[in-house]
Amino acid sequence: MEILLNQEPLLIFLFKTLQMNEINCLMRTCKNLHKHSKLNFYKDLRIAEIQKVVLDKYHNYQPKSYRYYKLTRNHGMADTKSIQLIKSLAKGFKSDEIIIHPQEYQEFSKMLLGCGVCYGDILDFDQENDFFFLKEKLAIIYFQYFNTPKPCYILSTDLDNFAPNVYLDYDFEHSLKILLVIKKYRRQLKANYDHLGKQSKVEIELEYRAKTTYYFKVSFEQITKSASFYIEKYDSETKTIYL
Repeated sequence: MEILLNQEPLLIFLFKTLQMNEINCLMRTCKNLHKHSKLNFYKDLRIAEIQKVVLDKYHNYQPKSYRYYKLTRNHGMADTKSIQLIKSLAKGFKSDEIIIHPQEYQEFSKMLLGCGVCYGDILDFDQENDFFFLKEKLAIIYFQYFNTPKPCYILSTDLDNFAPNVYLDYDFEHSLKILLVIKKYRRQLKANYDHLGKQSKVEIELEYRAKTTYYFKVSFEQITKSASFYIEKYDSETKTIYL
């Protein structure tokens, strides 16, 4: 096997046809392959290509909107108990997200993905509020029409799924405000805080260890006292978040 893998054309073929989990399995199964220099070289190249795709989708995804009942009807999808639960929660939500048991949400996600819906797309349940379909939850796009100068939508989310511009650039009927949850990044924000410039930074790690860095314009007092803030402005070129 090691002699075969020293042949450049075969290595290139393997990394173009095999999935990363298959490549990792091959390297674990065959003795000494995890130290094979050429194999590791092409593996690193493949990972770099995948990371580029992951980052591009994270920063530039363009959400599509789906009418949930029309979608499932057109695909002939039958309701399971898990899907019925999510539908009932979507009608009577009292939070900024719908959280259920991971196994039930996995079943719901599998059904939607099979209908062509992607993570980051918007689901319309024929209710007042729509939902962003994310990997771990349905995030509510809450319609705010009282105690505000103009009607707007509010989305409570973090930076783990998509960049803020993915949500902000969608063409909603009214403007969208992001309530950014920062409590999971508080340690980084404190450690990286520049008291002179009144700014900090946070590194987000995505799939395949792809990484992206955000810069925050925020006071140290804000970091220490609050768990979430409305984004006042976001510069997608510099990835700077103003709170």
